[in-house]
Amino acid sequence: MRQVGNGFDIPDWFPNAHPPMPSSVQYGVAPNARACGYCHLPDGSGRPENGTLAGLPADYIIRQVAAFKNGTRLSANPVLSTNSMHTLAKWVADSDVVTAARYFERLTLTRRNRVVEVTQVPKTRIEVMLYAYGEAGTEPIAGRLIEVPETFARHELRDPGVRYITYVPIGSIARGRRLATRGAAGPATSCMACHGADLLGKDAVPPIAGRAPSNILRQLINFRTGARHDSASVTMAPVVEPLTVSDMVALAAYIGSRAPKR
Repeated sequence: MRQVGNGFDIPDWFPNAHPPMPSSVQYGVAPNARACGYCHLPDGSGRPENGTLAGLPADYIIRQVAAFKNGTRLSANPVLSTNSMHTLAKWVADSDVVTAARYFERLTLTRRNRVVEVTQVPKTRIEVMLYAYGEAGTEPIAGRLIEVPETFARHELRDPGVRYITYVPIGSIARGRRLATRGAAGPATSCMACHGADLLGKDAVPPIAGRAPSNILRQLINFRTGARHDSASVTMAPVVEPLTVSDMVALAAYIGSRAPKR
């Protein structure tokens, strides 16, 4: 457990499953810039409370770190609008950001979540930064998106192979498909207009298919509330402006259910 908690020499359970990590991904820069792979994992698969970096364009990753650094990418969390990325971005060298971004760009994302539509969801508890299964029984899903690791202990061990289940209201995937295809305010506001018919991105526009639905939902909320006002907000603003929370849950469910590669 001491090794698991070391953010400056990260646990790497499957070293043959990815290329050799650059120093910024494996070790970071003590004492303020933890290794990228600590939260995003050596294979870039990340966890629901973090971003999945595998397969993202290097230029996009570099821009996002810059947005954390200059305060144009914040969180809509009413308790705290910043997180560990804001501290890290101020300490990490630009050259390390570039090296890490190029490393993650080369990796292939494997979808690890299964989206399940329900009226009743298993009872959960809040465990640090995500949901975990709680006491026995169920409760109404009540319009929420709840993403849970199948095995919480494996999640805590930073096991890149752990699977997640995403519970959403009945009909969410079909509703999300309509929104992604047609847009809430016409075709120009559809996800596919920029991210492509398969949501695999194009040029500087990032691929979003198959990424953690809870993270997709958070980013939609961040754009919708204006907490995220980096360069991407110019094109995202008209897309998210007409969306309700239920719309965003549906979009996150659909996007997360798609295959992340052809």
